Amino acid sequence: MVQTLGKARIVSGFGMENLEHAQFELQLREYREKRQTLRLQQRRSRLAAWLLLTAAFGIPTLILALQLSAGFSVLACLALAPLLLILFQATSELAALPEHSSAGGELADEITRYLDRVPGVSQVAGAGFLNPLARTLTFDQICWESEDGRRILDGLDLRITLGERVALLSLQKLPARALASMIPRLIDPTAGRVLIDGRDIREGTLESLREEAIFVGGDDPVFDATVLENITCGRPDITRQQAVEAAKLVHADHFIRSLPRSYETALGEHGLQLDVGQRFRLSLARAAARQPALLVIEEPDAPLDADTKAMLDDAWQRLSDDRTILFLPSRLSTVKRCTRIVVIHNGQVAADGTHEQLVRSSEIYRHWEYQRFHPFREDRELN
Repeated sequence: MVQTLGKARIVSGFGMENLEHAQFELQLREYREKRQTLRLQQRRSRLAAWLLLTAAFGIPTLILALQLSAGFSVLACLALAPLLLILFQATSELAALPEHSSAGGELADEITRYLDRVPGVSQVAGAGFLNPLARTLTFDQICWESEDGRRILDGLDLRITLGERVALLSLQKLPARALASMIPRLIDPTAGRVLIDGRDIREGTLESLREEAIFVGGDDPVFDATVLENITCGRPDITRQQAVEAAKLVHADHFIRSLPRSYETALGEHGLQLDVGQRFRLSLARAAARQPALLVIEEPDAPLDADTKAMLDDAWQRLSDDRTILFLPSRLSTVKRCTRIVVIHNGQVAADGTHEQLVRSSEIYRHWEYQRFHPFREDRELN
């Protein structure tokens, strides 16, 4: 269940609410049954601890009184001390049994808070179908604050045209990621508007928006399902052939076919575990199968092998055909391949241009590049 809660962004972004709701209800029912059994065991353990505690002190006291009345010496009576100690230790262990459920109680509180929370993004009454991006994506005077009250975006203006490959950068990851997350309405700005072809995206249904604007995270988890189900997300309108073609597009088909049962291999917590590069390509296949007009791609922070890097470079070229892509890049090679680089600093656009232009003209961009790809940094490769 905790694993399901952690995948809420993917569930909402890919319209998997009905599928996951059924699974969640099943898991929640099983959890409640286990909690009820645990509470019953706790009541029994408390009763047993009380009875044992009574026996631990009552019986020895009775025996001691009988021995003293029968003329036994005090020293002989002290021989009962080890028995008292053993009984006391056993009683303490039983009394501590309720503490073992504390982790479960904390988990229950977390789940309750999740279920009772007010959604940060909701669909307005009368929302209509939102057409795919055909001309421009516009951020108009965008403001956004983090949960701790910090102003992350402050009156940001940005206009992106159809077919561009744009790298969104910021010295800290949060500003760029927050802006990108507003496109499929994973979050909403506290002020300002996001417009697709001049129309505020809040006027459209979440379903129509997220069908054409998809966010792929750099470390998206897999679901406890088969490879095929991880790509289709249970949608009957996505055929097996379409899923295979999407996997081929992002160079995931080869490693999938090498798995024990190919596309029917079970993944997730109780199935086969994939490495970072494989999980990322599977997430890309999930997005590509829907053929969105607008794609937001966050590259993994974890190191990738040379083969995976080469496959991703080719995948970016393939995905760019007839599509607008915004990257949250972790590799310099991806930044250089973008037709445009936008640097966010102090809540606004601080630099906008190509890699060659910004290297010459933008101190903020040079600092960003130095910070991440300095040759003496051992934790990051140049490409």
